[in-house]
Amino acid sequence: FTQYIKDRNTADIIQMQNVESEDYINISKKIIEIENSIISGTDEYNQFYEINSEKIINSSSEREILELTGISTKLLLRNKYEINIIGDTAIYDNRRKHLKLNSNIEISSNETPIMFIKDLDINLSKKIIRSPGPVLVRYNDICIRGKEFEISDNGNKIKFTNGVNLKLKEISSCQLS
Repeated sequence: FTQYIKDRNTADIIQMQNVESEDYINISKKIIEIENSIISGTDEYNQFYEINSEKIINSSSEREILELTGISTKLLLRNKYEINIIGDTAIYDNRRKHLKLNSNIEISSNETPIMFIKDLDINLSKKIIRSPGPVLVRYNDICIRGKEFEISDNGNKIKFTNGVNLKLKEISSCQLS
């Protein structure tokens, strides 16, 4: 497996070299762009998370902050319950292990979409998922529309705040506004 960096100053494709080699490039001082990347780790419960992205750019002056596009995130919660989160763009803070998704966010379980959200914050180390609003939950014939929500306690607690609208058997009118 070989990784490459595209040098934005010269538009050259550069092969990442070994640190000991004479032509080593110190990437901490460069703006780098990585395509089809994976960031993975474990949380405080020693459970797995993985963030796939079509593209990562470290364009911030803060080296720990990454911009991601084409995000697909997999979180393992209690009892091996897996949720998948996809979105268009995100900011990842590697120091805090925090992922903030910005647009067109969809949360699914077992490949069935259940939540649609505009903004989402994920604390990857504590597995706390928050949305300042709005959020739409569709499951079978239940529709929940809320302003804010939080999933915490390793997936055991889901809390809606600042107004919640629950509809039963009216799934056709269940849209994110």
